[in-house]
Amino acid sequence: MGSKEDVQPKEKSSDGKLYRVQVEAFAERGNGERLAEELKKKGYPTIIV
Repeated sequence: MGSKEDVQPKEKSSDGKLYRVQVEAFAERGNGERLAEELKKKGYPTIIV
């Protein structure tokens, strides 16, 4: 974890635009990593930047 991963959208919008959604921002990396793992278990692709 921690490296940028190619995250492909599951579907493309009709106008070809891609919209990104940020879930949370953390002061401590470990907190972000825990949330990323929880989201992955639910089937969401994650990336930490």
